[in-house]
Amino acid sequence: MRRIVKGQEPKALEQYRTRGNMRLENDAPRQEIRKDLCTEQRFLCAFCQSRIKPDPAHMRIAHVVPQGTTQGAKLGTTWVNLVGACMGGEGHPPKDYHCDKRQQNTLLPEQLHPVFMQSDAVTFNAKAELISSNDDSAVNDAIQNTLALNIWKLRNLREHTAKVLSYVLQGKSMEAVDDAIERLEDPKASELQVCVDYLLFRLKQRKAALQLCL
Repeated sequence: MRRIVKGQEPKALEQYRTRGNMRLENDAPRQEIRKDLCTEQRFLCAFCQSRIKPDPAHMRIAHVVPQGTTQGAKLGTTWVNLVGACMGGEGHPPKDYHCDKRQQNTLLPEQLHPVFMQSDAVTFNAKAELISSNDDSAVNDAIQNTLALNIWKLRNLREHTAKVLSYVLQGKSMEAVDDAIERLEDPKASELQVCVDYLLFRLKQRKAALQLCL
């Protein structure tokens, strides 16, 4: 997870809300919302950082504060409460659900709100699991149970992307590692690499190890 910088909401959504619509009903401008969320998030799920695409088969429009809660009902269709999420295991047994599909009407700790979270709120461990940076039990519980961000499928995705990058960088110098970090952090990139934050975590570990050898 990483903080999402929200831009201007789609004009169609603003017009939809001014007609008194506080929920995304059948006549909501969903396609415009999907396109803008994908662009804003650079085509990554707001929770697990898998790839999303602006169509109903490849992403969900997620309410960070769920519509089924009192707070969510008040926020309604405000842009700050909408993020793009992957399908979250839809079509599979409930035990395999993750991200928005798993969250349902459970509130997330403020530290995990994709729009307001701090950049250092979460990190990873040696098992490719996402964890709280300061061992916050509520955050860890939400990661593990509310969003299920450490199920085998997502850990495998992180490990696979890291192995591919590691193969590319095999035997390369510190400069190559620095270049890889710079590319992943490029603010002008229209798309971010899948599992970008885990890749950065692993690359920075590798850089620290190389520096010890100097």
